[in-house]
Amino acid sequence: KEQKSLKLVMYAELASKDAKPYYAQFLKDSKDAEKNASVAAQLVLDSKEPVKELKKNKAIIAKSPEALADLYLQLYGKTGSIEMAKEAVATPSVASTDAGKALRRAVILDDYSKLKTKLGPQTIDSSNQKKLAATMKNRIGLLEDAEKLATRAIESGDWTAQLATLDLLGKESERFYQEVLALPMPEGLSPEEESQYLSLLSQQAAPHQIRANDVTKKVGEFWQNDQAIAQLEKSLDEESGARRKLVMAEVATLAAIAPETKKPALQTLAAKQEVATERPTLASIEGAKQAVREAPLDRQKLTALLALVRKMSGQATMVSYLEGRLASLESTTGSSASPSQAVPAQGVTK
Repeated sequence: KEQKSLKLVMYAELASKDAKPYYAQFLKDSKDAEKNASVAAQLVLDSKEPVKELKKNKAIIAKSPEALADLYLQLYGKTGSIEMAKEAVATPSVASTDAGKALRRAVILDDYSKLKTKLGPQTIDSSNQKKLAATMKNRIGLLEDAEKLATRAIESGDWTAQLATLDLLGKESERFYQEVLALPMPEGLSPEEESQYLSLLSQQAAPHQIRANDVTKKVGEFWQNDQAIAQLEKSLDEESGARRKLVMAEVATLAAIAPETKKPALQTLAAKQEVATERPTLASIEGAKQAVREAPLDRQKLTALLALVRKMSGQATMVSYLEGRLASLESTTGSSASPSQAVPAQGVTK
């Protein structure tokens, strides 16, 4: 049944007809978990309501964590929904895949961007004791959030996420330390009380200075890794679509915080155009399909169509079918048989 359903899918696609009903039938008949995941993922990508379709087929796709992670990545690239990325990385088996790691980085960098926006305008208001206490407490709470975020980035092992979050923690800790030391002396204090006040300020600020120094040193070590920027350039050249979009977001984040010696290289990457990949035109695909329609058991025409669809995304089932057709021809006729020898003329007619 599943072979029949798969053939109907392929015949529908070869004839440029709606293959969705046959895809659905294939999912009912097939016991091949990996192939089912690929088919279900294609249904999601082709749907006008991909989120709804994902919920419907998630149990099928989840049997292949790589397929599910890649699907989430493509949908994240299309929608920009960080909630979708968070949903993906909440599943350990998905988060551990290459696509899952890219999504986890996206989640951390989104949290980093939001926290940076919160911390930016924060200052200590010393106009009265109540405001002083409130603004100090709020600032310390945000710095604790920054430390937790940096810990998450370190646990992820992602170079960009670690560098960005540690840079934020170091700079904001240093800024807080300097602001605390610059607080005005309260009026009416005796020399002894002034000394005690300064001592208390120093005790309050010292941990932040120590943290700022330690983190800033670590950030410097990260920037010494020239291979990381070279890897970003390689990724920009190799990736496309949703994956390249995430790499460009990395580059933009790093360019904004890079030391002057590193900015030119990152700015060059930010302006780097996507490398054009050779993609078959619709006309060439349709021409190859027509050739197969006319001679469905011609090995050369099947091979030509297979070479074209392999260059197209979202064609897993077509590739699988054509590979199966070729394998079937090989086992039936032998590798030495020519296309014309493969079957009798009446076989082609049938």
